[in-house]
Amino acid sequence: MKHIDAQIGFPGVLYKDTKANVEALVGVVEGAQAYATDTDLPGWYNGGTWVWGGGSGITRNGNTTNHNLAVWNGNNADSLEDGGAVPVGGGDVATDPIWDAKGDLAGGTGPNTAVKLTVGADGLFLKAASGEATGLIWAATVAADGWVSASGTWTPRSQAFTNDPAAGSNVELGMADTSGFYVNDIVNVSSDAGNEDAIITVVHANVHITVATLTLNHTLVTPIVRLSSRLPYQNAYTNDPGAGANIELNMADTSGFAIGMLVDVLSSAGIEKATITVVHANTHITVNSLALNHTTSQPLVRIVTNQTFIIDTSGDLSTVIGVGNKIKFTDGTVKYFIVVAIAATRITLFGGTDYSIANVAAVTSPSYSMMRTPFGFPLSPAKWTVTNTDISHRLQGAPGVGTWYNLGTVAISIPIGLWNVRYATVGYADIAGHATAQFDVWITLSTANNSESDTEFTSFLLGDAQATASMAVGNTMNRDKTLNLTAKTPYYHNAKTTTHTDNIYILNAYVPIIIQAVCAYL
Repeated sequence: MKHIDAQIGFPGVLYKDTKANVEALVGVVEGAQAYATDTDLPGWYNGGTWVWGGGSGITRNGNTTNHNLAVWNGNNADSLEDGGAVPVGGGDVATDPIWDAKGDLAGGTGPNTAVKLTVGADGLFLKAASGEATGLIWAATVAADGWVSASGTWTPRSQAFTNDPAAGSNVELGMADTSGFYVNDIVNVSSDAGNEDAIITVVHANVHITVATLTLNHTLVTPIVRLSSRLPYQNAYTNDPGAGANIELNMADTSGFAIGMLVDVLSSAGIEKATITVVHANTHITVNSLALNHTTSQPLVRIVTNQTFIIDTSGDLSTVIGVGNKIKFTDGTVKYFIVVAIAATRITLFGGTDYSIANVAAVTSPSYSMMRTPFGFPLSPAKWTVTNTDISHRLQGAPGVGTWYNLGTVAISIPIGLWNVRYATVGYADIAGHATAQFDVWITLSTANNSESDTEFTSFLLGDAQATASMAVGNTMNRDKTLNLTAKTPYYHNAKTTTHTDNIYILNAYVPIIIQAVCAYL
């Protein structure tokens, strides 16, 4: 048989060429076999002429092989084996049996071999990929600005509640599908009664979520729960608000606050959460209740924000979008996010200090990027940082030896994802004249408010005591560590002593404590 220009097999017996070229051969022995490449027909030479097609001369075990390739069996020049179907259809591309669906393509896999390549998803383009069998793959194209258009519909996570939750504490909201909501999420609860923010304290899977406080009597008219879209803001108040209900906090500029916001109220008395029920423009805000008697010593009101958001997509994008990718879409304005988790049709996004999702309806023009610096994406680490500060001294008098205290209830809630976490504070301890040889103060970040969960987050100061004199020790204390969190996690700023120390302090009024979690995907 001739392959290209070389004859193979038993000399003079098997040929492969166009019909005209085969018939033009000279010196062909009787019984020689051939395959006409242009007519897709096998043939044999009867000593005088070529006979083409099925005929009696081309058989396998007595069966005619009309359309299959005849192959010499290596023994008898007059006998052919059925080599199977010729690797093209009926000679007509339009009717070739290799095609199964619209968009199918033939892709070469090597010399004289090919396989079917099925069509890609909408919006994808064919590009070279040496690791693929065909050397081709369907993929998205990256625009010059570094962004890739994403397919499908992108809808912010929201869910209707199914009961009539009344104002109060520890309020349950019935919900058939609680997926996408987690403990410590700040959610916005809305109905025809209005809308307000609340913090989730319990998630009973696919039964209900529990929130710490509601100030409104909600109904089943347009009931919706979604992740809060509030952005960070804070301002000082100017009066001494005491404990009680419907407490006014005076301030000259109330423009950053709105009814229904969940806020932290801080002073030297401590920190507590409350819900804004009234905003009297540039005069005061009213909160539902306070448990502490606050003062104008380091007074502050700050919005409790969520900073992570859930997007449900109409298709599985986990094969093209990964953790750490940048996201851009339009939600009123163009907004940017970082992917901190993805599973099939659900993407968890971190919006940093500047971006939240305001709409319940689908966002538009979604794009993603694997680049570190796609065009327009803000790169300042400050914009992609979760921060908590405190500006009041915090004290624990007569501390128990070895007991951890969460002084001033200082804590930070760190979202799911990879984070570079650090704290810096001024720790201080004192002791009156005492026979104890040494005294100390220990500081840590812990997942509980009364323990040490990670020794790598712990620092300490040590001082020498004297029996006849009061002594004190103080200094800046700090630690840092990278955390990979699979769920939003609170970290508490705790302190303890292991000796008979009289008092332990965190001197935040001198140097404000800083607890930061910087997104490590930048």
